[in-house]
Amino acid sequence: MPESTSSSSSPDSHSHVVVLAGGVGSRFWPVSTPDRPKQLLPLAGERPLVADTVERARAIAPDRRIRIVAGERLTGALRRVLEELPEPSFMVEPRARGTGPALTWAAWEIHRVDPEAVLVSLHSDHLIEPTGTFARVIGAAARVAREHRVLVTVPVPPDRPEVGYGYVQPGEALAAPEPDRAFRIRAFHEKPDRETATRYLEEGYLWNSGIFVWRADDFLDEVRDHAPEIGRLLVHLERGEAERFFAEA
Repeated sequence: MPESTSSSSSPDSHSHVVVLAGGVGSRFWPVSTPDRPKQLLPLAGERPLVADTVERARAIAPDRRIRIVAGERLTGALRRVLEELPEPSFMVEPRARGTGPALTWAAWEIHRVDPEAVLVSLHSDHLIEPTGTFARVIGAAARVAREHRVLVTVPVPPDRPEVGYGYVQPGEALAAPEPDRAFRIRAFHEKPDRETATRYLEEGYLWNSGIFVWRADDFLDEVRDHAPEIGRLLVHLERGEAERFFAEA
């Protein structure tokens, strides 16, 4: 079965981007509110963060292969900010059930139209520069995911002992030519205290960015094998019953 892998470049005809845009940005309250969360605010320039995210996504895939996943409460505002995207780009969650069900639904729908799809999952409120470097790294991650049939995460080298992020502990190198350098993951670690974060920095751990790249079919296989509470609900998606899938997730 596919294993988790980390990777440090060009998009192909099967690259798809899923932008997770349903968060409420509670840590930024009162600047960020449920009706106008962080991703809809211009916190890093003149445009909302989600608009910058979609601009980065365009370096990976064309508009027709970009999906925005959010609940109905935010979809109207997202459509106004991203009015240039075609209507099928917006996937409206029937209920908020977290990242796992959202990504599973997106992977299912994308795999249905493109059985060879490689899915890139991005958060809508990140600041990442420069876009060219980002696109090259994602391209390398997509090649690793496709050729090695692994699930890939794209971590960030830390520059300080940060307690607000999760960490990735790299393991042995995965055989891949440069620049597609990748490592198997030994473990994921939740947000540490200051002493532990300092040790992680010294031992070469990486920040978990929450950016993932995988073949849609490989991800769905992993859901079936390792998240049976969600995997058993795939029958609802097979029948076109997304609302029932989310109701039971």
